[in-house]
Amino acid sequence: MRKEPPSPTQIALERLLVIRAGAIGDLILTLPVLRTLRTCFPQAYLEVMGHPHTLTLIEGQRVADGVSSIHRSEVAYLYVPNGPQPEELR
Repeated sequence: MRKEPPSPTQIALERLLVIRAGAIGDLILTLPVLRTLRTCFPQAYLEVMGHPHTLTLIEGQRVADGVSSIHRSEVAYLYVPNGPQPEELR
């Protein structure tokens, strides 16, 4: 018997990180996803990581609580299988 995944209202998340390293058009296409995450998880801290020049687009949109640059040396560890997890990224 197949088990149904829990609904968003059954999941308690404290923090969400959306990594969007694309250009402006990619970030625009991500806005509905961010709005849906905000609706489904209103209690969670939602952060978007991406290129600083494109992240200015979401300022004032109320879709994220914070933004951070993907141009950080710690981000390279995200691409290492079973690599270390720098405290800065937790």
